[in-house]
Amino acid sequence: MEEIKLNKVKVATANEVCLLFDLDEEAAPLLQENQTPAQFLQILMEHERLADAAHFLAFALPEREAVWLACLVAHSVVDESTSEAENKAITQAEQWVYKPTDEQRRTLMDIAESAGLDTPAGFAAASAFWSGDVIAHADLPPVPPPAGITGKMVWGAMVLAAYHKTPELANDRYSTYISQGIDIANGGGGKNL
Repeated sequence: MEEIKLNKVKVATANEVCLLFDLDEEAAPLLQENQTPAQFLQILMEHERLADAAHFLAFALPEREAVWLACLVAHSVVDESTSEAENKAITQAEQWVYKPTDEQRRTLMDIAESAGLDTPAGFAAASAFWSGDVIAHADLPPVPPPAGITGKMVWGAMVLAAYHKTPELANDRYSTYISQGIDIANGGGGKNL
């Protein structure tokens, strides 16, 4: 396997990323003290821990890039049964990635709830909402979001999409999401893989 690079991931160690979520107990022994995020992701993939690798990547990516990955993930399961609200959630989250204004971000929780927080699209829009520095209404005292919440929303989109209609394809889908995330982490758009 070719060495993985994650140029946009700015944390020094995989341990820093893993403080943000509960690493699966079977994957935990693979985590070493001074591993870089790229090294840990590579080891997870070599051990075929694809869900764990995708989970890790959801938290390792910078927030804007992670939201973009959630949009791609949600878009991957769009079909004839996808509601108008879900399509709007994906489109609006994508628009936020292209132009991340606080005004746009603040509208995304209502859009996420309309799409349903049981859909990949809803989680994609929610991931954008939670990525801001402040989640309180603009007229209220500032309230920061909980640490790691954007990663949790991105992971939620991944899980729901991975098991969408054909759960037997979950590992293949996780593999695709990982490839997209690696591409995004290196400045790509994650689309042409």
